[in-house]
Amino acid sequence: MNETNQLKRKNIIVFIALIFTYSTVKLFSQSNTYTWPKSKGYQSKEAMVLTMDDNSTYTKNQNFYVTHGSRSNWFHRIKFEVQMEGGAGTRNGMFMDTSNLYLVADWDNNSNDEDIVFGFNSNASSRVDEKMRLTDEGLLGIGTNSPKKKLHVNGDIYAKGHVFLHAFEGDRKDGTAYIQARDDSNSTSVGLQLRSQNEGKLIDAFKINPDGDIGIGIVDPQVKLDVLGSVKISGNSTSNDDGNLEVSGDLTISGNTNLTEEVNLDKGITVKGNISSLGTLDVKSQINFSNVLNSQQVLVNKGVDFRLSNIENSHFSIKNAFGNNALYVKTDGKMGFGAINPNNITEQVHVAGRIKASGFIADASSFPDYVFSKDYKLMPLKEVKNYTKENQHLPGMPSEIEVVNNGLDVNKVVIISVEKIEELYLHTINQEEKIKEQENGLKMMQKVIFQLQEKLQLLENKVNQN
Repeated sequence: MNETNQLKRKNIIVFIALIFTYSTVKLFSQSNTYTWPKSKGYQSKEAMVLTMDDNSTYTKNQNFYVTHGSRSNWFHRIKFEVQMEGGAGTRNGMFMDTSNLYLVADWDNNSNDEDIVFGFNSNASSRVDEKMRLTDEGLLGIGTNSPKKKLHVNGDIYAKGHVFLHAFEGDRKDGTAYIQARDDSNSTSVGLQLRSQNEGKLIDAFKINPDGDIGIGIVDPQVKLDVLGSVKISGNSTSNDDGNLEVSGDLTISGNTNLTEEVNLDKGITVKGNISSLGTLDVKSQINFSNVLNSQQVLVNKGVDFRLSNIENSHFSIKNAFGNNALYVKTDGKMGFGAINPNNITEQVHVAGRIKASGFIADASSFPDYVFSKDYKLMPLKEVKNYTKENQHLPGMPSEIEVVNNGLDVNKVVIISVEKIEELYLHTINQEEKIKEQENGLKMMQKVIFQLQEKLQLLENKVNQN
């Protein structure tokens, strides 16, 4: 019953409005200023109908107008207009007081291509300068008449405020928010460039290439992260539970890098600038100094300690250009120089090759000064002769077999060699003393012989005188 009363009330209001409109049109038709098209009002049980041009003459301006003021100037004070083509327009906007304002296209839902178009410069649809379009699919286009997404803007956007992106999985849900540089062709390559403005000048601050390479301060990054300029890490850049910076790929730094905390590198780091670390630098692969034009250096201000762990096969090595060991240090401190199998490094220093030095100092617990002691028993040369004849080497010296199997103990051999030299000096001194004694005996014998010769001469002279 209430719905029937409301329907009757609405029909009465519509009827009064149409009577007022019809009366206004009839009043205006009495003016000699304009010639008005014929119009008629109709009433039925369902609707009130006001028609213009009921004789179908299609005369210009056969529209429906709502205006105010004197009849002589009514055309310039039009407030509402319904065109004969069906379009409706106002001069000062549309307002709604107690409900929503609806702009509805395809209200009877009998078409699939009825959009809401916002434009300027004409009341004829064919000449409208279109600026914005809302399609029947709910796609809003600004600067385009064929939007592809919920918001499609062809041109620049100028805004103040923040841009908030909630997770793709839903508002107030955990997930991921996406910013994509792409089109709907599925065949083009599109990068993403972020710019800032510094004193009125645009700065290419951040670039993502179509292949995913990221550049900071550079417009054409060549690796996954390409930074032009200095990089400062004042605290931990966390990507794990330990709060450390971990790099799984190669890291190339062309500027200076200041590290105040621990840095872990799973693969490698290429440095063209300086590295200053106040924390721990944990490298799990390699450090490359890649400047091929100038020699690079590692500066140590106070000291540097290389410490090996007791993990099996832990070592420190320096490779040559061919990948062979030039220096190899084992966990027990034994060191090898040259291409040596680490398993063959049995001494504190093992050198595969020649050593050239301007000096050599070896520590020794004793030195062969004992040879000159009074109680030193010097082996007679006859015994030395017999020993060498039997053993093919001097007493105390290692044999050839021992040297080949165990190597040459330079310190030991030098001491033994000095011992043998000093023994030779003692033998030489003894021989010299014996020679001196023999020379003195020879002189005595010569003197005696000379005396005997003189006596013999005297006897011969006496015999000849007789």
